[in-house]
Order: sequence, then C-alpha cells, then structure tokens
Amino acid sequence: MQTDPRNVQATHTDDRLFVWPAADAYVKPVDQEGKRVYAIHQADGQQVAVAETREMAFAFLGQQNVEGADAH
Repeated sequence: MQTDPRNVQATHTDDRLFVWPAADAYVKPVDQEGKRVYAIHQADGQQVAVAETREMAFAFLGQQNVEGADAH
C-alpha cells in the first residue's frame, strides 16, 4: 500500500513540512519461528494479529474498516 501523493497536504508555509494521511493500524514484516509473517499493530504500537501475507493483513484490516499503512 503506497501513499497517494495527491493526499499529502502542506500544513506550513515551508513546503518541506507535510502531514501524511493518518492510519489506524500498521503492518510490519517480522520473522516468527523462522518464517516471514506480517504483524498487525494498532496505531499505539500494540500488536493485535499476525497474517501469513501482507495482502492477508490488509484484507483483514479492510474487513474491520481500519485504515492501514506499511511500517518497516
């Protein structure tokens, strides 16, 4: 999932400062028992779920009506 640059809005007269669209959850690749999985975290950082693929993680968030973003 990539941020659409049209959604970026300047919040200051200095064009180097932007506000990115907020996300309610973050998806982060992690290694679990020697396998790459995708942890789903609430915005406050608490891990709430793990999915086998990135696509499954975002599909889960979509079913919950939650906006997600990639975290690295």
